Amino acid sequence: MACAALAACTTARADSAQSHAGGRASSAPATAPVPGDGNVHLTDYTDNDSVTSTVVLTGAIGDHGSARYDSGARLDLELSRGTFRLDLSDLDGRFLALMRHLAVNQRSCSASGRVPIVPGSGTGAYSALSGAFDLSTTVDEVYHPGACRETAPYLAQQIVTTGWGNISRT
Repeated sequence: MACAALAACTTARADSAQSHAGGRASSAPATAPVPGDGNVHLTDYTDNDSVTSTVVLTGAIGDHGSARYDSGARLDLELSRGTFRLDLSDLDGRFLALMRHLAVNQRSCSASGRVPIVPGSGTGAYSALSGAFDLSTTVDEVYHPGACRETAPYLAQQIVTTGWGNISRT
């Protein structure tokens, strides 16, 4: 399970960090402000079936890092300023149901659902964080010519989970 960036948003602070780092983004300083209440755009993406992926958050949370999917249908976000967990059970169930009917080389597969932040899962700048995201997961795969089912090796794959959420500090 994973996600990809659709928005090209930068903040003045990110622009400033890039200009001071020679055009490269630097990691957030330890004194970075605590995220506020509001809208957050989440993008998570991978090019394989691994349980790990890359995640980017913009808006009320401007952060990045990695994500790890666990078998309990939860996504642990490990960001530069802390961690929190999303409960993907509803979205994961919808996505897996669609995958059962995916025909090779005929279409991509996409599912959408509401994904709450797991209460009490936050650390660092994300402790006491609550809210939910409306996310969509899409998989696009290209198989070797002549492949007749999804268990055949693929030539290329992209799994993207993206959407908006609203967060608050409890």
